[in-house]
Amino acid sequence: MPSSKRDVLFDMGLVAASASTAIAVYWSLIKLQRRYWRLKGKAKARIPQTLLHCTWAREIHIATQAALAAGATLKKVSEQDLSAKLVSYKGEIDLVTETDKENEKAIVSLLSKNFPTHLFIGEEEASANGVIPDLTSAPTWLIDPIDGTTNFVHGCPFSCVSIALAVDQTVVVGVVFDPFKDELFLAAKGHGAFLNGKQLKLAGTTTDLSKAVIIQEYGYERTDAGIKKLLQVTERLLRGNVQAVRQFGSGVLDLAYVAAGRVDGVYCGVAGDGWKPWDYAAGSVVAVEAGATMSDLRGEEFDVFGTSMVCAGSEAIARKLVGAARE
Repeated sequence: MPSSKRDVLFDMGLVAASASTAIAVYWSLIKLQRRYWRLKGKAKARIPQTLLHCTWAREIHIATQAALAAGATLKKVSEQDLSAKLVSYKGEIDLVTETDKENEKAIVSLLSKNFPTHLFIGEEEASANGVIPDLTSAPTWLIDPIDGTTNFVHGCPFSCVSIALAVDQTVVVGVVFDPFKDELFLAAKGHGAFLNGKQLKLAGTTTDLSKAVIIQEYGYERTDAGIKKLLQVTERLLRGNVQAVRQFGSGVLDLAYVAAGRVDGVYCGVAGDGWKPWDYAAGSVVAVEAGATMSDLRGEEFDVFGTSMVCAGSEAIARKLVGAARE
């Protein structure tokens, strides 16, 4: 075959290959766009009208999109073998997975695209940098891409995605999504808290420890002195005839469960084992908007950057938890 004909055929092959690639890219983009619009519509459908018309409506809508997408990833990967989760360690026993990192990147990407002037405090970036940025007056998103990573790694279906927005150093929006139970907790300061569209409102009728379920999280405290303090408070609760003590392994869901009335209180920080801002942020606004009482272990005003916390469905239980920690 003459070289000129071979050249023509070669060029035609290149054109065909380029066209095929272009078509494949085009359809991939179409699929991504359709997925985006489905997700956007799905997110909006799950937000109660009260929040769709509040001051932070757009922020709630976009954050809900991000949480639903990250939750879908979390649930899908959780069903895989341990080796597929690509686990590494931030500390001796503190885990992190590639899913944590990828979820955080995806959440930040969507939020920054829609709110380019906002700041971010994410668990994985802060851990990688070795420092938690200060909370300023600028609008700032606090993100925990998987709260309950240890549960997630071990195949225990009790983890969630947590996204909060703080403005003027006050948390004003909370979005918590548990993909395993398909439960979406939403709250906006001054506009209430909701679970799957139904408003949460605590009655605050549990006042006695003998009728209370209390959550404690021992976290990563492993010093002799720290362990002793943790167990002392547990002993005081048991001797106080508490109905039940639980450890779930997700601080965000602990707070959400107080808001939903499923448990009566949760505390942390008795041995320097306080949580991080992203562990408190979204759950705190959900709990407070549902009517829960929050303070630190001294009974003073709760600070999302503080080192201790008490959250309870009634002031009476909150006082008993503060008392148990003080003794």
